[in-house]
Amino acid sequence: MLKVFNKQPVFYIKILYNIHMSEDIKKILDYAIWAPSGDNSQPWRFEVEDNKIKVFNLPDKDNPYLNFRQSGSLIAHGGLLENITITAQHFGYEAEISLFPVSNDDILVAIVSLSKATNPQHDHLFQFIKQRHTNRRPYENTPLTPKQREDILRTPRELGFGKVQLVETGKEKQIVGRAGALAEIVILENKKLHEFLFCDVVWSEADEKKLRHGLYIKTMEFNSIQKVMFRLARNWLFMKLAIRPGLPKFIAKKDSKLYASGAAVGIVAMHGDSRENFVRAGRLMQRVWLKVTASGLALQPVTATLFFTQRILAGETENLLSLYHTDLMKVAYNDIKKTFGIQNETIAMMFRLGIAKPASARSSRISAEEKIIAIK
Repeated sequence: MLKVFNKQPVFYIKILYNIHMSEDIKKILDYAIWAPSGDNSQPWRFEVEDNKIKVFNLPDKDNPYLNFRQSGSLIAHGGLLENITITAQHFGYEAEISLFPVSNDDILVAIVSLSKATNPQHDHLFQFIKQRHTNRRPYENTPLTPKQREDILRTPRELGFGKVQLVETGKEKQIVGRAGALAEIVILENKKLHEFLFCDVVWSEADEKKLRHGLYIKTMEFNSIQKVMFRLARNWLFMKLAIRPGLPKFIAKKDSKLYASGAAVGIVAMHGDSRENFVRAGRLMQRVWLKVTASGLALQPVTATLFFTQRILAGETENLLSLYHTDLMKVAYNDIKKTFGIQNETIAMMFRLGIAKPASARSSRISAEEKIIAIK
């Protein structure tokens, strides 16, 4: 017979603690999943055991041609982990992150261990996690304020890794805007890349609400003519015929002006291209994005040129990119490096930011509960 004198038995307290912890973890993950990912692919799943969250990568979720060696998905996981860190603080926990804890396991990205904070710290960026989104509208060229600029540029010091740089002159933005847009020529002129672009498109609001993943067409901010052309362009025969008169080059030229609009174009760079560094780059990018959102500015990633270049530098373009497209991407990447003054670092992300009208739509998310495969 168990006797209790003014105290709950230890095992009962532990059960209550675990139930409470489990509910808090669900709340934390409900915010974590609002991290950005390539074409809203959401390449993660979770296992929860006591105070630990195991975060797994789903390697087949993102575009295999752009997601070279899972770099895009790892950046997405970095954003997820930054959201976990910020949200854990909000609920009174400290999050200790162990990246790739099993050396030969590329699927297990991280184990996050939560413990009650002895001196709780609340990050003001928490309230902007669910507000953050991609805005593909034209941006105003209004300059950043000194406070906005400093807030963005000090982010690497806050996290203890990486580099964030901005270019703000018209000429610099034009150079990197054009370099970012050149990737669209490659995608639209290459049958394999063209097919993967359009297979990820979600064409209606009803499908978007049902699927809750993919590239929702309404977020593309197309005008009525662009919508018609985009629908025609999903047919490879039409696109193939449109290459000769220069439709892909025309689209890239228009988008280069779009990418050059705004207060600044920025990059996130790391010392090395390890899997850990791409995750860290994602954390850094997410924190910058949350700060941009908090300051009332819009942001759009511009990454295809960077991802193509990773594949080119690794010498893995066989049966994918033509010599012409390979040279095009090399020139574009060198223009980006030269403009930002990058020497040996790896540029993991590029983005534009500025004042813009609100986005027409946002992408949905698959719930955290559906992404948790086990609670032990």
